[in-house]
Amino acid sequence: MDAAGVVRADRIEASQLKGRRVYGPDGKLIGTVQDLVLSVADGSVLEVIVWFSGSGQSEASYYSVPWKALRAAGDNRGYVVDRAAAVPMARPVEAADQTSEADPDDGAGQAG
Repeated sequence: MDAAGVVRADRIEASQLKGRRVYGPDGKLIGTVQDLVLSVADGSVLEVIVWFSGSGQSEASYYSVPWKALRAAGDNRGYVVDRAAAVPMARPVEAADQTSEADPDDGAGQAG
């Protein structure tokens, strides 16, 4: 939706991406979008965090997929990605937990 409240076909809200299905090139469901990684410099989407639900793996896990590697699936049902583009990663929650434990008195953000 743009500033005037008009829905545009070339844009999507981040909240609409979470939970979207991700399919392999063969059309089989391989996972769901869990989160986005944004560029601090320009706000662009760099990567999508995808929960791959098994399908050929020994266990389900999180993967980082470059945004440019995703293609919209026909009929607006989700996205298609070549699994080779996905990079295994630690659970995103673990990384978030580490940053939330930062010392508030470390001097970051203080004017000097």
